[in-house]
Amino acid sequence: MARRSLELGERSGQQDVVVHSLTYLGSALLDLGDPAGAAELRRAAAVARAAASYEYAQRAYTNLVEGLYRLGRYDELDQPLADGLAYAREYGFASHEYNLEAHRCMLATLRGRWDEAEAGLRRLLAGEDPGVLASFGLSALGRLLARKGDPAAPALLEQAWRTAARTNTVQPIALAGIARVEAAWLAGDHAAAAELALVPLERTGGRGSERYRGELLRYLARCGHPVEAPAGCPPEFALGIGGDWAGAAARWRSLGAPYEHALELAASGRQPELLESLATLDRLGAVAAANLVRRDLRRIGVSHLPRRPRNRTRTNPAGLTDRQLEVLELLAEGLTNAEIAGRLVVSVRTVDHHVAAILAKLNVGSRREAARAAADLGAPANR
Repeated sequence: MARRSLELGERSGQQDVVVHSLTYLGSALLDLGDPAGAAELRRAAAVARAAASYEYAQRAYTNLVEGLYRLGRYDELDQPLADGLAYAREYGFASHEYNLEAHRCMLATLRGRWDEAEAGLRRLLAGEDPGVLASFGLSALGRLLARKGDPAAPALLEQAWRTAARTNTVQPIALAGIARVEAAWLAGDHAAAAELALVPLERTGGRGSERYRGELLRYLARCGHPVEAPAGCPPEFALGIGGDWAGAAARWRSLGAPYEHALELAASGRQPELLESLATLDRLGAVAAANLVRRDLRRIGVSHLPRRPRNRTRTNPAGLTDRQLEVLELLAEGLTNAEIAGRLVVSVRTVDHHVAAILAKLNVGSRREAARAAADLGAPANR
């Protein structure tokens, strides 16, 4: 129908019809997974600007960014993001500016610029309520904070999910759903991850949603659930789902995505790759995943691990020392004080003192309560 409308608009010289038709055509193609839609949307923006059709030009920019992000064409996003944001600010399209800024922050997160992304997302959420568009900012910030082990993440992710559900559209539901599934995996709650994936999987079964579905299935595979890569699944997800961690890691490296690259290295179960993964995760501030990697390194017998980064104010509100955080992590795994002493190569008395200090700082009365509190500090509980 868009093609027919475009033909009629061109034949009659009605530029508003031409722009509108190009925008719908380009958006439909991208929604169906066809990258040719990008050219139609770029043409729509150019024609609209020439015709002073301001709203149509802005819509073309926004739909282009959404579609390219949805298809994982990250290297093509910088220019339309810059152009679309500049246009939105010049002509006062506040809702489009919010949408584009959220996508800019999501892209910064993918590229490992987490502090920049967090600052941008916090500015967005501190501004005027954009209605259902808030789901983009909420899910992006909630997901980033979950990776950092921030206890504020669960509330943000629940709010993002409720807001996304009100839109009844694929992209917000997929983004909010993936964020909740990843957070459940990071917390070690594999049963919850499977349950939280049900609705997003149902909504991402059509053409153009292969990337979202692939990411959901990759996290379920990390949780130990039996899954298979569907037809059309992007290779960086399909390789990981199929157990080819090296191939998946190489793909993520080529896409400039350090966090995803580190997660695939961690899937190797081998000391060199685990240590490389840990270095990247520590550098990013990915506290939750870094704790999982430290746990895996200990399981294969590595006792001397790189020290955690010292800047832990946000994720360590109790003020635990680095050594106390290590003891808490092992305590959460269910180890006795003697076993912890053996892992850390210290005396049992030293561990006794650390455990007493941990209980006091966390204001809890038992090891079990401390283990539950460990989840809020990013330490993986024993499950």
